[in-house]
Amino acid sequence: MRGVYRWSWPATPRPGARCRRGRMGQAPGAAGLQRLHRYHLSTVATADNDSPQRPSATPVPPRGGKKKGPARPGASSSRSGGARPSASQRSANNRRAAVAAQRRRRNMLLAITAVGVVIIVIAVLVIVKVAGGGKTNVAVGSGINQPVTAAQYNELASIPASTLARAANNFHDTSSTTPLTYPQPIKGPAYPVDGKPGGFYLGAEYCPYCAGERWAVVLALSKFGTWSGLQTMKSSSTDVFPDTPTFTLLKAKFASKYFGFDHWEQETRTYKPLQTPSATANKLFGKYNLQQGIPFVYLDGKYLINEIQYDDAFFRPGGGQNTPGMSFKAALASVTSGSTALSAHVEAAAGSIVADVCRITHGQPGSVCKYFPKAITSPDVTPGDLATSNG
Repeated sequence: MRGVYRWSWPATPRPGARCRRGRMGQAPGAAGLQRLHRYHLSTVATADNDSPQRPSATPVPPRGGKKKGPARPGASSSRSGGARPSASQRSANNRRAAVAAQRRRRNMLLAITAVGVVIIVIAVLVIVKVAGGGKTNVAVGSGINQPVTAAQYNELASIPASTLARAANNFHDTSSTTPLTYPQPIKGPAYPVDGKPGGFYLGAEYCPYCAGERWAVVLALSKFGTWSGLQTMKSSSTDVFPDTPTFTLLKAKFASKYFGFDHWEQETRTYKPLQTPSATANKLFGKYNLQQGIPFVYLDGKYLINEIQYDDAFFRPGGGQNTPGMSFKAALASVTSGSTALSAHVEAAAGSIVADVCRITHGQPGSVCKYFPKAITSPDVTPGDLATSNG
């Protein structure tokens, strides 16, 4: 058996637990506004009438005299301690008030400008990140969580069904010590999806074997419907076969009038929890997960894939399980070339899945299934071997 991650049932990963390789192996706050000071007018108190008077060359009029009228509002009397400011004082006070108001306006303008600059910077960063042109992901490699373009998807999906059939039926592995593995026949309960026969996939973004198998799954099912929401991904950079280029099915949707398909990515490429499978999928995973690991593909109770079908080393220019994988762009070019070992293996693996799904859909669509007159399964496993599975 080939690459598979050991994973005990139930499928929901334990917090912090990592699967083992199968032995087979905010805007910054704007600057605070400068405190504004208020300028207060000081008045000079006059001497009280009862106080001693300073000698003066000018005679002081006797007490009494002309009766004063009522004081104007706001005017200060000598007994209240304030004399009316002179014209020069009023002018100086007005100038100080004007300077203070100008300072307030300037500080407010500076604060608004600073906030505006911060907002613009944040907006630019967000736009760059959404557009995928930022450098924040360079440290872990490009090709992670980037939307798969229509051109990229069509390049893969355009591989003819006849090519897949020929590869699956006539595949001869001359470049790898591990032969191609085909789906295994089983006798399990059906798995309807939206009223159609269906299946499901369980895997994780970190898993290098899941990374390889997704190429075959996405390619095969493109012959029965259309994928949307696919994103690029790389497997863990700290595991065997690091940075294997692939898709993630985290946000993907599969639409088909022939076959339904559910999928769950249970952990990120850095081993953080993601999606939880349904209770039904978990039960089937526990019963038929003979390899006790992932990837796990269940096809309507009739066929099962419980390991990558080919060698992950083909995603590495120099081969080997410790060499980082090629870019997603390079992998796509290789898979669709029709002339590399990687393309031969992915085509054959996908072709075997198409052949078996055609048995489930009763030969529909005819334009595809006409190339697959019979199922293609592992020759060394019979339905009876898996009928009882794990109990």
